[in-house]
Amino acid sequence: MTQDQIDETRKLNEDFNSTADAADVRQLDINEAFDGSSCGWGTLLYVMGTFFFCALEGAEMIVLTIVGPILRCQWDLTPTGLSTLQISTLSTMMITPLLTCNFGDKYGRRKITLIAAVGVTIAGVLSGCVASYWQFIVLRLITGFFIGLGSGPSVALGGEVTPNKFRALAMSSISLPWGIGGSITGGIAYLTLNVHGWRGLVVCTALAFSPCIVFLAVIRESARFEYHRGNVKEAEVTIQKIYNLNGKHDVRFRLKALTVPPEEVTEGIVNGRGILSFLRDTGDLTNCLLVLLLGITYTYSYYLNTYTMPRILNEGYCSGQIVPPENSCTFDTETLFDIGIISLSEPLSIIPMLIVIEKFGRIKPGILMAVASVLLPTALHFCVNRAWLFWFLLLLKVINAAQELLPAILMAEYSPTVFRSSLLNILFTGNRIGGLLGIFCSEHLFNLSVRLVFVTSQLTNLVVVFCMVGLNRETGGTDLN
Repeated sequence: MTQDQIDETRKLNEDFNSTADAADVRQLDINEAFDGSSCGWGTLLYVMGTFFFCALEGAEMIVLTIVGPILRCQWDLTPTGLSTLQISTLSTMMITPLLTCNFGDKYGRRKITLIAAVGVTIAGVLSGCVASYWQFIVLRLITGFFIGLGSGPSVALGGEVTPNKFRALAMSSISLPWGIGGSITGGIAYLTLNVHGWRGLVVCTALAFSPCIVFLAVIRESARFEYHRGNVKEAEVTIQKIYNLNGKHDVRFRLKALTVPPEEVTEGIVNGRGILSFLRDTGDLTNCLLVLLLGITYTYSYYLNTYTMPRILNEGYCSGQIVPPENSCTFDTETLFDIGIISLSEPLSIIPMLIVIEKFGRIKPGILMAVASVLLPTALHFCVNRAWLFWFLLLLKVINAAQELLPAILMAEYSPTVFRSSLLNILFTGNRIGGLLGIFCSEHLFNLSVRLVFVTSQLTNLVVVFCMVGLNRETGGTDLN
């Protein structure tokens, strides 16, 4: 931004101070303005766009855990071929945030998320119309590209519009709706898979979350994004519209002038700015590095467990009669029902965790969940039947879901507004590196031993414990910078 724009912003505020009646119009900083907006339809409109996009992301990932075993038989895939199919979406989800790291901070959170939502929906629908393995792979790569494009901007958009006390809920939008998307996918599979086949499941899953396009089309750009770029008037208009939709028609305010020159992120990782440089500029390098490591290791464990869960149930582990993989190319109704219930436990467990971290902070509950994720898999030694296995997997999913909230929330709260989207993209790239490793290892470890899957998960979660203990600054209840 130019010095002329800075001077114009300050002049607007000086004019306001000289003419405004303080009884009618208040002068607020950006955090005071959002904390005064409460939560209502205006806030919900923004959060729902983010919510549906992240639910679409979760659905597009979980659908591969269901169709993967079916396609393994239909296309006669080797373990490596199946792993390639399952990591196809995640691979471009990993690369794209680095290539487009600064897009959300440069062009706007809303615009980039809207483009991503349209792209994911179209590519997801087309994935159900392919005629070969390689066509499917190409379309899943495209799907992953658009998911990666929108991940950081969408979470930044949802978190920046909410009052302080509801911020954890909004910034959990990468995990709460992700889990709901996975649960809905399980329900869609239960209703459609044995009637319309895997193609019907893939198409219905993509269309189920397309309303995010409508929400993103009608909202305005993030007010924090506009404010920190020097567009104070645009930010005022956006917040005033949120106030009106929230039922606060009688509240009038002006935003205070920026105390520092407005900033723009003009460089991304691919054109000269390194990851370490972004992390250092937060002023909290150690904590950001720990959160990045936390995201990688947690996501590895999460995907390792998630991608083996359908096969563990479907192939009769703990039942005393293991079904050979070549005879497990379809899912019976009971197994689909169990998968849906276990998936549903993920979003349901996130809501209590949100209450806990708002009351007790982010770090202490995170440590407890990490320790639980290390200890629980030892119970697998006592597995005796399918019912026992179902409850074991259900509890493991609950703990995993409670953990997955924290990396995105912590990184968003450690990050300045001016490059929050970029730092979230860096985090999601790290997460997806862990996810890729988890998916790839799940197939190979499962073929060696189911117990080896969970031992590996335990060792990984020891690193998660280390990361949580190492964090030295609590972020709950503090203003965004």
